[in-house]
Amino acid sequence: MRLQAFRIKNYRSVIDSDVVKLSELDNVSVFAGQNESGKSSLLRALYDYERDEFISDSLPFSTESNPIQSVSCTYKIEVDDNLFKLLSEAVIEKYKLQITDGENILDKDKIDKIKEFTLTRTKEGDKKSLEIDVDTFNLFRSAILDKPSQVVAGESGQATEGGEAVETAREKYFVVADDGNAVVADILWAYTPKIFFSTTFVIYYRIELISPP
Repeated sequence: MRLQAFRIKNYRSVIDSDVVKLSELDNVSVFAGQNESGKSSLLRALYDYERDEFISDSLPFSTESNPIQSVSCTYKIEVDDNLFKLLSEAVIEKYKLQITDGENILDKDKIDKIKEFTLTRTKEGDKKSLEIDVDTFNLFRSAILDKPSQVVAGESGQATEGGEAVETAREKYFVVADDGNAVVADILWAYTPKIFFSTTFVIYYRIELISPP
């Protein structure tokens, strides 16, 4: 998994960076510009996104109001990520599911359709949130499988009239509500490459992306 692009709004000198795409050919991207043009603000915003804590002086310089600040990061799924396995294990742990060997709780074909996703961290006043893009949220919810159906006898313990047993209503292994975007965002967030900010020299800043173990 790799960071593919980002977008920053209302962070210090950056009102809207628009979508900034990183190099797909190698692991080096260069941000060049005049002094005070916003280079360090971009990198600092990414670091604040990573640690979920916008610094106190991160509000735009040009306004006295408290605008909504946001940092969005788009991640590309790579072939060896095995997102289906990662998400299955994460959900089993989160919901404490009892699963037998070979039993799936997610539809692999649907999960494999997730080629990229975007996480957006937002700060409005003292309120902070993390959300995932709507398409990924809906795809994840649709991938939740039903538990295997069970056949039971009638209330008397015998088969129902006609000699046919009753099939119980199916239920999902787990449920993500319509307003559960943040739940899915947190699950995916755990597997994103982490951003570290360092200052080697006064005029040199570096962002490092390190994939979780």
